[in-house]
Amino acid sequence: MSLGHRNQRPAHQRRRHGQDADFLCPDGVDFVDFAFFASHWLDSRCNTGNFYCEGTDVDQSGLVDVFDLKIFCDLWLEGVP
Repeated sequence: MSLGHRNQRPAHQRRRHGQDADFLCPDGVDFVDFAFFASHWLDSRCNTGNFYCEGTDVDQSGLVDVFDLKIFCDLWLEGVP
């Protein structure tokens, strides 16, 4: 995980059309991001106060669920060099 050239702001501040799965670093969507996503799996307390579970509630439905996983999978390896 490096502090590279893009996306140095937290995930909740750098949404791309409301969807961004590069939660932790600017190195692209990879296993580090998946582990972070998994740590919020089925969290149902997602709201603006916690930045939708630190960005893992990608569709901002209030729950980290299969619909967020689908978005995550669609973005898998995006931005990985």
